[in-house]
Amino acid sequence: MPITVIEPYAKTIDAIESAGLRVFRLECYRLGKQNAQQNLRGKTHYVDDGVLRYHHARILDARAICDGLFFKIVESVSLDMRNTRRGFRVVVFDLFGAVVERASLEDCHKSRQQAEKHFYFPIDPQEYYAQRLRELGQIEARQAKRKLEAAQALEG
Repeated sequence: MPITVIEPYAKTIDAIESAGLRVFRLECYRLGKQNAQQNLRGKTHYVDDGVLRYHHARILDARAICDGLFFKIVESVSLDMRNTRRGFRVVVFDLFGAVVERASLEDCHKSRQQAEKHFYFPIDPQEYYAQRLRELGQIEARQAKRKLEAAQALEG
């Protein structure tokens, strides 16, 4: 099923897809945890069952934002080692699984509604991915150069 693209993100999505990346699926599962795990599988361990259990975290909501260029979860997390106090926060991931927005434990909210109400995402997807792809391309170019040099050393 083709994804309907809102005009401001069309250029960014086209560039992302031409680089061999896929945007997040807008609706994957109804349940937040399963949606997060499906969309972030292979990109981050943040939403894996073992990690969630270790941190006493629960995913309350999960959805693609900015036409699938970012992925947002709302989580309930333990604020102390004994899991006696809980807080709520919004976490946003990029297409590579990196966290791009997350409140610290000290800045968590007392309710899910407060966390969602205070959520603000000022990142321009086009600027963000232009910089991120440039950085990753430079890293991969350096790695490729070292591999080619190693191959030449073995041949010569």
